[in-house]
Amino acid sequence: MFQRSSINFRLFPVFIVIALMLGAMAWGRRSAVRSRTPADPLLAVEANAVEPVSAYQRMRTYTGELRTKQSSELGFEQSALLTNMQVEAGDYVAAGETIAQLDTQILETEKQAMQAEKSQLEAQLQELETGARPEQIKAAEARVQDLEQQQALANTQRQRRQSLYDEGAVSLEQLDTAVTDYDTLSSRLAAARSELSELVAGTRREQLSAQKARIDQINARLQRLDLLVQKSTLVAPFSGWIAARYVDEGTVVEAGQPVFRLLDQSLEARVGVPKSVAGKLKIGERQSVEINGDIYQARLKAVLPEVDANTRTATLVFAVEASDQLLIGQMVRLSLEESVPTAGYWVPTTSLVEGNEGIWSVYVLQPQRLEEARAERAVYRVVRQDLEILHPESDRVFVKGTLQPGNQVILRGVQRVTPGQLVTQIAE
Repeated sequence: MFQRSSINFRLFPVFIVIALMLGAMAWGRRSAVRSRTPADPLLAVEANAVEPVSAYQRMRTYTGELRTKQSSELGFEQSALLTNMQVEAGDYVAAGETIAQLDTQILETEKQAMQAEKSQLEAQLQELETGARPEQIKAAEARVQDLEQQQALANTQRQRRQSLYDEGAVSLEQLDTAVTDYDTLSSRLAAARSELSELVAGTRREQLSAQKARIDQINARLQRLDLLVQKSTLVAPFSGWIAARYVDEGTVVEAGQPVFRLLDQSLEARVGVPKSVAGKLKIGERQSVEINGDIYQARLKAVLPEVDANTRTATLVFAVEASDQLLIGQMVRLSLEESVPTAGYWVPTTSLVEGNEGIWSVYVLQPQRLEEARAERAVYRVVRQDLEILHPESDRVFVKGTLQPGNQVILRGVQRVTPGQLVTQIAE
């Protein structure tokens, strides 16, 4: 009895191993049964078909500078003492407003002298135009008669001396004296008669013209003095702001020396753009420009007829609505929409998948035919398509690559799928 009991004890471990093997086989069969049950439902994704386009629109930004319409260095046309400065740097002045004055005492004194000389010449002209008085004419007639009598007496004496000389009674010297006296009286008589004729006839036109010419010269000199006095007052040629004041009162300024720098209140924006872009814009149309982060309305005034030598661009000139916040020299940004002719597709940014080495892709749905139905809807396989981004926008990008017209691109949730995965599409 004792021997049989010991044999059964030695076989006990074998029974335990056989039981474990049978249990493992049963668990394997149950697992095999579960693996043959229908698969879980496929992931549903949102997709949309892409269609090709031949071009895309993009915004190009060009920079320029804010300038004033006019900028002038103001000064006087003559040298003199600066006696009055009425504005300071930063002041606004209106067109025609007085801003500085020169000393005019010397000019005023010279003007008074010219006016006195003019009065004298005008009095002489009046005397010439009035003519001689009757008393002057009678006195001239008396002189002529007296000289005629003296000439007749001298002629008688000349003839008598000639007879005596022929007889040898007088010398040749005495004859010459008589002849000379006669010739002298004849000359004096001719002059007296000419003077009498002038008094009777009045002043000649040549004399009147000469006197009037002297008066005209005085008038011209007076006009010049008046102009110099007028130009001794410096006025603003246009409305604007005093940007700089170069001298102070009491300074003797030279002709042409700058005294003020005046900036026009009208502002212009000058922006360089390619010649092809400038040709598409029309004079007078309005554009929005950005200055210091703010948007202002501007009107295209002109396209300058030359290309900038440095940038090789055409310069657009815009009239900008004035604002106290704008400063000359600020940067101006002009944004224009342009069409880029190239074939490609628009896809949403949420559909992009970043790859290695900066390559971007999208996932497209490739229809599948399965012998065993996986779902009530069509089944697709996820396929990766590499592409090149040509132009990004806020919520979409323009791309080209291996996409084909009509491809169903997964719109969002690309992080949940992988290439080769079977999915279904969310019904619209």
